[in-house]
Amino acid sequence: MRPKLILGLSKFQGGCLLAKSKFVAYRKLMKNSIATSSLHTLSAAVGELMAQKGLTLTAAESCTGGGIAHYLTAIPGSSRWFEGSVVAYSNQTKQRILGVSSRLIQRCGAVSEPVVLAMARGALALNEADFSIAVSGIAGPGGGVPGKPVGTVWIAWVGAYKGEESSQCFQFTGDREAVRDSAIEQALKGMLAIVSQREVATVEKGDIIEKSTVMNA
Repeated sequence: MRPKLILGLSKFQGGCLLAKSKFVAYRKLMKNSIATSSLHTLSAAVGELMAQKGLTLTAAESCTGGGIAHYLTAIPGSSRWFEGSVVAYSNQTKQRILGVSSRLIQRCGAVSEPVVLAMARGALALNEADFSIAVSGIAGPGGGVPGKPVGTVWIAWVGAYKGEESSQCFQFTGDREAVRDSAIEQALKGMLAIVSQREVATVEKGDIIEKSTVMNA
């Protein structure tokens, strides 16, 4: 009888483990669904405000890998205000397409304020938009270094008018997907706050704008 008892217990434990794994998978799925819904809502809000003010947006993405573009282009009519996104994942692409200096990357590292600002400026010039978002970070699970652990993400927001530059460093937690989603969320929230401050343009880009608001995201 003992072998049968052991076998039955083994099956029971296996069933519990299977149920637990299904529950964990379900909980992760629900969490991802909530995050996705939130990102869609944010994207729609950014798009609505851009359209209302007649502004355009572009992005330069590293660790988010095109995630910002994914959510923005999911909004119907986004072609009216979204110019596109450059997925500059490697340092070579940051240099070649966005014009980021190799010396800047060597001196500060790809995940740094100077580099993410340079990425945003490069995307803005490339697509001739009113605003740009740039993201560079360490999504994990590897890649962390002293002073820049996994979850470190720099985000920059740059506008076409003088003084419209802002950047911020974030330290996100969770797995790779969670870090990427958090970066997208903060990038969109920052853009929403910044565009809300921008007055409707009445002159051409590049002119002296005394009325333009300096970004403080």
